[in-house]
Amino acid sequence: MAAQKIQYVNLGKSGLKVSRVILGTMGFGSDKWQQWITDEEASLPILEHAYKNGINTWDTADIYSHGMSERIIAKAIKQYNIPRNKLVLLSKCYNGINEEDSSIPVATFTNDGEMVNQVGLSRKHVFDAVEKSVGRPGTYIDVLQIHRLDRETPREEIMRVLNDVVEKDGLGTLVPVPWQLGSFSRCRTLPRRMDDTSL
Repeated sequence: MAAQKIQYVNLGKSGLKVSRVILGTMGFGSDKWQQWITDEEASLPILEHAYKNGINTWDTADIYSHGMSERIIAKAIKQYNIPRNKLVLLSKCYNGINEEDSSIPVATFTNDGEMVNQVGLSRKHVFDAVEKSVGRPGTYIDVLQIHRLDRETPREEIMRVLNDVVEKDGLGTLVPVPWQLGSFSRCRTLPRRMDDTSL
């Protein structure tokens, strides 16, 4: 039986096309982060297989094994000579990460103490997170996702920084995670109230 061809669909109302099947890479990295994680050696062939079979859209986040997932993607692109323009990379920001210690659990971070300004969607943290998410894989991000809504940061600030990230870094698309669409849609009404048509 011939393999079924992967279909490609527009991401929301954007012109960007993504594979209908998207490869999530939360499970790639270090088992120090979560016990069920697949290490680099086992993850790389999965990425190659996905690419060769038309799955051109890979989803990651800075918090996944505290950056290791993004670095594994970078290694796969280089090792398998994958043309970057044939991939769509999705990443996320919100959580604080510690690249020196991948054993720190995912849900222990608050924007305070040692992690002050390293968690959430403040202007500072979003720019810092995007810079690192571009640096780890050594390439650009096609889609930046909001991992969760930051209720401590004013929505006006969130919308402005997301717009500025797109303008400055050339990100093509911003999307919220599905369980926060209601909150995010309320944010989208802000530009009219802020008299800022660039948002």
